[in-house]
Amino acid sequence: MRRCLESLWVSGLLVGCGGSGSPAPQTFDFTTPKVNSQSVYTVTDVDNSSNSITLTSQQTVTAVNKDGTFLVSIVDPSSTSVTVNGTTYAITPGVYTEDPTGHDLAVTFSPRGAPSYTCTYSPHGPGPAFPLSIGQTWQLLYDEACDGASAIVYTQSGTVVDEETITVPAGTFSTVKVQSTITWTTPIGTNVTESVTRWLDANSGAGVKLNSVYSRSGTLPVNGYLVSQTVVLQSMN
Repeated sequence: MRRCLESLWVSGLLVGCGGSGSPAPQTFDFTTPKVNSQSVYTVTDVDNSSNSITLTSQQTVTAVNKDGTFLVSIVDPSSTSVTVNGTTYAITPGVYTEDPTGHDLAVTFSPRGAPSYTCTYSPHGPGPAFPLSIGQTWQLLYDEACDGASAIVYTQSGTVVDEETITVPAGTFSTVKVQSTITWTTPIGTNVTESVTRWLDANSGAGVKLNSVYSRSGTLPVNGYLVSQTVVLQSMN
């Protein structure tokens, strides 16, 4: 078997070197975004009474560090806030610290009219390890610790399903379709299962579309709560 000496980077697709004359599986890597690059998404929430709330999330890369980590500022440029059945839906402004492959490491939230607070993720937030390959599976146990609160432990299992071309308002993209299930228990004793389908740009690993469906058991929230969320890329530059 010959030794693999190099990889070839072509249009963002990492093509590995195989052995014994067999082609290596195609893999898809993550490209660190550039400073000041910006993406705008619509976020559509549906609550347990079938109310639909649409918000806007504007995400701007504000810094890229030498170690590959980068900062992303997320805001709703219209500062929309909608209260339905006693629950307020809004994009909370925040600055996210991402690892070199786009996983959440920490976020500092700055709610309007309230003190800022920081949440950290160990070892990092959800998502598979790059580079991706079709059929790849993963399992991840991570926790989220926010200022002054007990850490919440999350369990995720997922699969890289397929390549798929999809069209969204931002254009037509060749994507990698990724499905996963995340489970956790909230501080009030609600057991939550989130079934997630994500479409990631095959050329960069950036998010193009996300669908999440939530189921709950145990102690349910007193007010309204999410049953689904859809996030769709509107523009990018």
